[in-house]
Amino acid sequence: MRTYTPTEIRDVVLVGHGGAGKTMLADAILFATRATQRLGRVDDDTSTFDYEPEEHKHKSTISASVGHVEWKKAKINLVDTSGHGNFLVDTRIAVEVGDAGVVVVSAADGVQVYTERTWGYLDEVGVPRCVLVGKMDRDRADFDAAVDSIRTTLSDKALPIHIPIGVGEGFTGMIDLLSMKALSWKDEGRAVESADIPAAMQAAAKAAREKLEEAVATADDALLEKYLESGALSDEDFQRGFAKAVRSRALYPILAGAPGLVLGVQPLLDLIVNAFPSPVERAPWRGRLPGSGGHEGPEATRAPDVEAPVSAYVWKTVNSEIGRLSLLRVLSGKLTGDSNLLSVNHDKREHLGQLYALQGKAREGMTEAYPGDLVAVAKLKTTRTGDTLSDEKAPFLANHPAVPAPMISYAIRAKSKGDEDKLGLRLAEIVDADAAIKVSHDPTSKEVLLGGTGQIHIEVAVEKLARMGVAVDLLPPRVPYLETIKGAAKNVEGKHKKQTGGKGQFGVVYIDIGPLPRGGGFQFEDAVVGGTVPRQFIPAVEKGIRNRMQRGVIAGFPVTDVKVRLFDGKYHDVDSDSRSFEIAGSKAFQEAFKQARPCLLEPVMRVSVECPEEAMGAIVGDLNHRRGQMEGMEVVGRNQVVKALVPMAETLKYSSDLRSITGGRGSFSMEFSHYAEVPAHLAEKVIAEAKVAHEEEE
Repeated sequence: MRTYTPTEIRDVVLVGHGGAGKTMLADAILFATRATQRLGRVDDDTSTFDYEPEEHKHKSTISASVGHVEWKKAKINLVDTSGHGNFLVDTRIAVEVGDAGVVVVSAADGVQVYTERTWGYLDEVGVPRCVLVGKMDRDRADFDAAVDSIRTTLSDKALPIHIPIGVGEGFTGMIDLLSMKALSWKDEGRAVESADIPAAMQAAAKAAREKLEEAVATADDALLEKYLESGALSDEDFQRGFAKAVRSRALYPILAGAPGLVLGVQPLLDLIVNAFPSPVERAPWRGRLPGSGGHEGPEATRAPDVEAPVSAYVWKTVNSEIGRLSLLRVLSGKLTGDSNLLSVNHDKREHLGQLYALQGKAREGMTEAYPGDLVAVAKLKTTRTGDTLSDEKAPFLANHPAVPAPMISYAIRAKSKGDEDKLGLRLAEIVDADAAIKVSHDPTSKEVLLGGTGQIHIEVAVEKLARMGVAVDLLPPRVPYLETIKGAAKNVEGKHKKQTGGKGQFGVVYIDIGPLPRGGGFQFEDAVVGGTVPRQFIPAVEKGIRNRMQRGVIAGFPVTDVKVRLFDGKYHDVDSDSRSFEIAGSKAFQEAFKQARPCLLEPVMRVSVECPEEAMGAIVGDLNHRRGQMEGMEVVGRNQVVKALVPMAETLKYSSDLRSITGGRGSFSMEFSHYAEVPAHLAEKVIAEAKVAHEEEE
């Protein structure tokens, strides 16, 4: 394919709530521009963008994928993302590489929970966007209601640039307020016909255009002066001002369409090319220079300049039939195939082979790529997601979004002993491709823990393992409880004394222990005077306490929010050593902790549930049953949103339970809020179960 200059490139991320029609739109764009000859569809597993077996099974986008089309001599890179709550980490990372966003809203449902969340991602990155109200051909479609929900929930700077002609099965086209023409489609949606506005709609179109002109004028002082003088803008001033208002985020255009019928694609593409920014208009990429000795270097930026040293950010990794593919955004300079660059995060040279432009899982070779282009390279040795490649004479480390800690963890075990070695390798491949998956080892139980953002996220990872030839057992999810204290203990002794015939072991310490405010962590105070504990052994005492805190005291969960004061001790000139005082510190802490009214803490999640109004009573009752504390309710589009604080232990299977309660019409989002004390009767049960599990392991 030909090389596109930065001014000819548009990087667009498609975001929105799951099921709103993002992938449908992406496939329709490919078909309308003749990049594909058949319209791909999610429901029959022919989508260009949803190509993974797990996506076919769930009929939903799980992982961001890339495609591209040419429109009016510009290359539009499309990034289709997931709108499912379990996969939004991947979406947030993908948003970073876009210079603009298309927010897809269903005309039948309006703004939903994850519409709002992904809109917030675009705000975080600070990019322009438009809103496509899709599925205008569906039952219950209501453009005006959808617009109201957009303006109320997302931004009052969002204004329609289309007026639909018909609705549902009668949706045939739209009034385009930019050209003041009526648009309709033929040739399976690939050709647009323009005509005069029907007489019955002229008054409404004129009023909407005036409102739009006012918003455009308000975004530019010079235009505003012209507008106030004449009460209108010339077509040239309006078109120029419209593009400026969109790029400056003073205006978020709302379009209408029915991507399933390939209706409304061309006006969207026109807007992308004419009003969305090219990569050269984006602010320089923020990052830092590499430091020395393991330290971070100074902050730096890298401008999208073709003449600058080359640098590229690895925003995603996917597995393909030719091996691991690293997806890059070129930040600066000219990237060429068969070249050598520095993998800055690892300080190692990488050889880049062929460059590819992706169309879903299909690849097309490229010889070079300029700033802003999205490309892929195969089989990088050390470079991983989030890393930066750059000219080794001008290294640069790009900033990337922080990946949140797992919200839930399951223990996994290979079903076949012969697969135990393979399990580690396959898990590494999954982690490489999904930044939100975390693999760890429980030092107490020796189990392999698979952490993710939710139950479905974990289940999909297990499905991928099975596809890779490793079947695993998924053990009950582990709630990350913590242990702490509510009281204090004074003058508690910890003694370690052992005689083995030769040199013995001896150490005695005395400590006080007390609680810290929630989130206080751990404080250690050295209050020893007179050398009763030699200075060289005091760090060993702290080490012993910290090690015991990590292993827990009453139930095997980490200890937090305590302060320890070491004030006295005893030692032996010959038998005392660091190990003796480490053990003494651990023993003292265990005993003091038991005396200080220990308790368990549990993570509490902030849960937001979107559901039809008729299901709201059942939702509230169910959340109360789960020990939820109601925070409020609000109307979003045609649905109700219930917000509550719910202990994580009560949410582990909430996804499947919500489907049962709402008949599949409900959705929820969940994020960590805080830790709170577990009620005593429940804490006793958790502690008893932890002790049984420990005894079984022994």
